[in-house]
Amino acid sequence: RNLPDVSEGLENRIYESARAAVSLEDLYARIKSKRYPLARVRRIVLSAFLGLTADFPRLPPYLRLLAFSEKGRQILNTAKKTASLPIAANVSDILSLDKRADNVFELENRATDLYSLCTPCAEPCGLEMTCACWERKYLFGYSDKRNKL
Repeated sequence: RNLPDVSEGLENRIYESARAAVSLEDLYARIKSKRYPLARVRRIVLSAFLGLTADFPRLPPYLRLLAFSEKGRQILNTAKKTASLPIAANVSDILSLDKRADNVFELENRATDLYSLCTPCAEPCGLEMTCACWERKYLFGYSDKRNKL
C-alpha cells in the first residue's frame, strides 16, 4: 500500500495478481480494469520494481546535465548563478550532495539498468556511471552495442 498512486483495495488486487501471473503482460491484464487503466497499472508496477514509495520526493534534489553545445554553455553559466537546485554535470557532483540526492541517484541507476535490459541489444547493469551509456541513450534514444561511439 506504500506504493505511489495505490488507492484502497488496489494493493490486494496487485498482490493476488502477482501470485497468479506467469508473465509481466499477464500481471498487467489481471490488475487492469475500468477503474485501474493500463497506464496507471504500468506506473505502479514500475514503481514497485524500482523500489519507489508514496513518500518518495516528487521534486528532484538536483538538475542533471547530460550534454550541451556552445550556446548551452552560455545558458549553463547563467543557470548556475540563478538555479535554485544544484546542477550536476558528473557523478561526483551528485555524490557530493545530501542523502536525498543519493537516493534519487540510486533510483536513476536502477531505472537505467531496467532500460538496458529492455533494449533490442541488452547491456550489463551499472552503465549509469559511464559516459558511453549517456551518449547512446540520449543521442540515439536507445542503447545498442552495435552503435558504440
